[in-house]
Amino acid sequence: MTLTNSTVAGNTVDAAGGGSFVGFGGGIYSISGTVNIISSTVSGNLSSNGGFGGGIFNDEFNVMTAINSTIAANSADAFGGGIETESGATVNLSNVTISSNTVPSAIGGGIDREGGVLNVKNSILASNTGNCALGDIPELYSAGHNLSDDGSCASNNEGVPFFNPIG
Repeated sequence: MTLTNSTVAGNTVDAAGGGSFVGFGGGIYSISGTVNIISSTVSGNLSSNGGFGGGIFNDEFNVMTAINSTIAANSADAFGGGIETESGATVNLSNVTISSNTVPSAIGGGIDREGGVLNVKNSILASNTGNCALGDIPELYSAGHNLSDDGSCASNNEGVPFFNPIG
């Protein structure tokens, strides 16, 4: 699926409904294949009642690429207010702003990464309730020029700062 010059906004998914796929991805739930988000906005979405991925849920072994886009003001009742990504998945972010996303735990409001690969370039994480929860798998790659307003974003596996502090 490819979204270009699009807005995904004001959607809700409710985990209390039962079943195996509810509660994931208030805005976008990538269950298989590839999702490309180009010059688009994902905002004001909610994954409620214990849900994951308020803006985007990228399931196992999928590839999600966002370019020149904004992921903002999304909420999840568990983790991944902006983006939740699972084991074996790949997320590529280039010129992306991830801001004002929330989770109650204050961990992973911007990005919650349970595994997989996260590639980031020229991007900003700011004003989220805990910008990053990156897990303990060191497949984090920064192509540089990334900014974050807190210290929750780790270094990549080569010791290079994944996100530099704003200011």
